[in-house]
Amino acid sequence: MHVDMVLSSEDLGTALEQFLPLEIELGKSGTGERIVAIDVVTGVSLVPHTGVRIQCAGHLRWPVFGVGVPVRIHRLGILVLPTVRPGDGHDSLVFKLKIEDADIAWLPALADQSIAERVNRDLAAHNVELTWDFGRTLSHVFALSAAFRTASAIGLHVTAGEVTIAESALGLTVNFRTSVQRRLA
Repeated sequence: MHVDMVLSSEDLGTALEQFLPLEIELGKSGTGERIVAIDVVTGVSLVPHTGVRIQCAGHLRWPVFGVGVPVRIHRLGILVLPTVRPGDGHDSLVFKLKIEDADIAWLPALADQSIAERVNRDLAAHNVELTWDFGRTLSHVFALSAAFRTASAIGLHVTAGEVTIAESALGLTVNFRTSVQRRLA
């Protein structure tokens, strides 16, 4: 048995807009020294078999000689990479972020690329990702009323999940197994 959830690029864009403005702290947590912020989304598209491409604009706070300098980001290309990660007996849907390109105010293209690479290293080093433990969320045992004389509960247990990405939609297929708890006579 399985359930399919499908999100179009429009659905993803609508969900993303609810996060805005979005600030992501890089480096040591709680210091606010290095922050990348998304202020506006200008485009969302699906990259088949890969992820979700987001075009946006925002700002960056980065220390220069020990002082956090805010800098405008005219264009920021982010690739969101969804995967299913098994762990702790349950599967999770994980969205990792990767900066593809950036156009940062007052910086030449070479410096833009250097900062994008540094941000990607920080994102990876600090596990900046959005995780949904759908295995735990969707697995459940439902109690049955006493009218069911031979069964006391039915369980739905997630066994696996799979992400698919096409030109028109991102899909999550979740496989289940069922179990029935017998009522003691």
